Amino acid sequence: MYDELLKLKKEGKIKHLGFSFHGDPAMLKEVINEHKWDFCQLQLNYLDWEVVNADELYKIAEEANVPVIVMEPLRGGVLCDLPDKAAEK
Repeated sequence: MYDELLKLKKEGKIKHLGFSFHGDPAMLKEVINEHKWDFCQLQLNYLDWEVVNADELYKIAEEANVPVIVMEPLRGGVLCDLPDKAAEK
């Protein structure tokens, strides 16, 4: 599939070739190292930064010089739905 996408990019039908990622760090390293990417989309927010190793995923992309597009910055709205006690502050 990558070869076909690359062909479409060379034809000008795709401007930026990237992927959305939902796996573990080892898999991200494999995907990033397999091909040349213009970007990757990662779930990044302050909860996932530690809970699902988003910090490690970001570092992998950064070290490979693959720009990151942020997905789920508010985790589907959950992070902006504050408990009453927090909302009072």
